[in-house]
Formats: sequence, C-alpha cells, structure tokens
Amino acid sequence: MEITAAAKKRLASLIEERGLPLAPLAAKIGVSQSTLWNFVYGGTRSFSKIHLLATELKISLDWILQGDRAVAHGNKRAVRLAEEGNVFGGNEKARRMAATLAARVARDYPQLPVDAVVAIVLAATAHKMKTAKAVKDEVARLAAYELSKIG
Repeated sequence: MEITAAAKKRLASLIEERGLPLAPLAAKIGVSQSTLWNFVYGGTRSFSKIHLLATELKISLDWILQGDRAVAHGNKRAVRLAEEGNVFGGNEKARRMAATLAARVARDYPQLPVDAVVAIVLAATAHKMKTAKAVKDEVARLAAYELSKIG
C-alpha cells in the first residue's frame, strides 16, 4: 500500500507523542526496527503491514490514511446514528444530548470506530446520571473498555 507523506507525518508524530521506542513496536508487527524506521521517517512509501501498525497503535487505518477528514466523517456518522437512535423515542432533548455526547466522544477518542462511539453514547445515556462528571467518568470507563477490545 502506497502511503502519502502526510500519513507518514501523522504516524511519526503519534509515535513521538506517545514516546514509543521503535524496536518493540517493530517486533510486535513482525518487522525489523530499520524497516519500521525507514517507513515512518525515511523514504519508504510502501508498507504491507500498515494495518498491523494501526492495530498496535490502537488507531484506525482511516486516521492514518486520511487524518482529520476520517475523524470528521466519523464524528458526523456517530452524531447521525446517535440522533436517529430509537432508544430515545420522541424525546428531542435526549436525542440532542446524545448527538452532542457522540461528537465529544468521537473527538476525544478518534481511534474508536463509529459503532463503538455509538455504543458508548447509548450505554452512558441509558443510566440516569445526575452530574456531568458522572457522565464523563462513565464515558471514560466505557472508552477504556472499547480501546482494550481493539488492542
């Protein structure tokens, strides 16, 4: 798969931001450290194990390839699915709240697939929580669970 310079820059930034050493990361995806370095920082533009790298980094392949456009698309889809959810019946206020929460979850956890974002929103809004902090804590707990399933 041919990778753009922008996608490589996103990967390099993520690896550096997380402080990940390349040797263990390379070992986990079955390549040498030099192969991974040449892909992320060097001139190599083709990498057959990009999907394994995305899985190991717990990010979506779409985010690597398309960056913010993929996240923005995911946000819109998560918001639309949350708004259309039949679980809220005719309660317009609850639907708007779910859509707002979906946008925030998708923004804060861009590596989660859209279906996980919607599941988190539906689970978090199913409980009658009295404070915003309680909702935020529940979302964080559910997001951690969903992230653990990815990796």
